[in-house]
This record gives sequence, structure tokens and C-alpha cells, in this order.
Amino acid sequence: MSHSSRDNSSPYVATPHHHGPQRKVSFAGPLHEYVIREMGDSTDSNKTVQAENVTQAVRKYARSKWDRKAAFLLDVYVKVEGERYVRCVEPSGRVEVMRW
Repeated sequence: MSHSSRDNSSPYVATPHHHGPQRKVSFAGPLHEYVIREMGDSTDSNKTVQAENVTQAVRKYARSKWDRKAAFLLDVYVKVEGERYVRCVEPSGRVEVMRW
């Protein structure tokens, strides 16, 4: 196939790939502090976690509670100070808001 028979048209008005590297990584947002407590914790100890949002904060807290060498990990029920509902964090990373 010769070069003159190739289709060099572009759907873009100006092709974005020829003007230097494109920034594809988004920067992290501002960190907030969340005070979190596990519902089954008998010592009632609160822990402060810094994260972008509540979901990331409860995941980070649950990761600190789980023993990764354990054969079976249980769900962690956490309460965020200032939030109305309890959140259930599953080992798969899924966060469910318990509406009770």
C-alpha cells in the first residue's frame, strides 16, 4: 500500500496527539479528616483518618483492622462521626450504607 492511498483524515479539528504529551492523570483532591469508630469495638476508641471522601476513609480504616494473613475476613461495620448511618465495608472493597 502506498502512502498516497492511505486515509490520513482525522475526526478531530486538530489532532491532540501531535502537540506534546497529554495529561491523563487527575490530581487527588483535598484531604479531609474523618473520625471513625468500629461498631463492635468494646474500647470505643476513635481513629482519625485522612481521605478525599467518606468511602475512601472507611476503606482505609477497614484495611487497618483486617489481618491479611487470615483465611477468612469478616465485614467491618463502622460509624463516621457526624454521619447519620452506619457503613458496612466488605473485604472486596464494597461499601454499603446501612439505613437502620
